[in-house]
Amino acid sequence: MYEEYWEEVTRIFQGDPMMLEHTMRVFAYVQHIADGISLPEKERKIAEIAAIFHDVGIEEAERKYGSREGHYQHLEGPPIARRIMEEKGEEKDVLERVLFIVGHHHDFSAIDGDDFQVLVEADILVNVLEGNISRDVLGVLLNKVFTTGVGKRMAQEILVR
Repeated sequence: MYEEYWEEVTRIFQGDPMMLEHTMRVFAYVQHIADGISLPEKERKIAEIAAIFHDVGIEEAERKYGSREGHYQHLEGPPIARRIMEEKGEEKDVLERVLFIVGHHHDFSAIDGDDFQVLVEADILVNVLEGNISRDVLGVLLNKVFTTGVGKRMAQEILVR
């Protein structure tokens, strides 16, 4: 599923295999959380595609701005994801929703639906496991950002390790 999207993301991250690994982990966590909350099919599709593309602007952000900061990813990711999804004929409503999530995934105040929530929780969890977010920060985010029971349980399991 989503083979053409994975091919494009693999090409984009060919010089940074850790980003591809990160993306694959986030995708797997999105699927796990979506299963746990019985996310409806359309929202699940959006969350899964958003997981594939959520960091797709990171290489371009680094090239243009010398930074991988979320703000720059939000600027550079959506145009790349749009091009790929349009080329592959993605449904307009799915495309637009994915672009919104990709363009705001570090802005937790922008979370406006379960499709977005699932992606954010998965990304945070993977970033903690990869050492990009501290456990102390996870403890704060657990109470401020996490809303799904599955995501909360996963975060608590990480905190007690």
